[in-house]
Amino acid sequence: MRNADDLAFAIQQKSAEEFLNMNRKKEAKVAGPNPAWSKPPRDFLKINSDSSFSAITGQGGWGFVIRDDEGSVIHAAAGKLERLRDALQAEVIACSEGAKAAAEKRICKVIFETDSLILKQAMADDSIS
Repeated sequence: MRNADDLAFAIQQKSAEEFLNMNRKKEAKVAGPNPAWSKPPRDFLKINSDSSFSAITGQGGWGFVIRDDEGSVIHAAAGKLERLRDALQAEVIACSEGAKAAAEKRICKVIFETDSLILKQAMADDSIS
């Protein structure tokens, strides 16, 4: 199991790779039904992250919430982003901020949840480290 610092580094590394490949491949978010939030297993916390991005202005925002196995909020934060290249960059920043907050609070047993398929794949790929 990765610790939060290792995961944050892996996410940033994957973001750099995606940045280099961005002219070859564009990410498109597909709107669909929003499944209900599910609690993490006992003794785990869940970090839900999301972002926004405007291709016209290059601006966006990030946010995350950390909840325990009862659904209670442990920590949450959000912020504004400038000079973004794409939606994936905003998603990575949102997840990374959640990972940093978990590391600062010495939270180790976490489950990350995001709606970005590329980010999900990057976090699941153990070869990225």
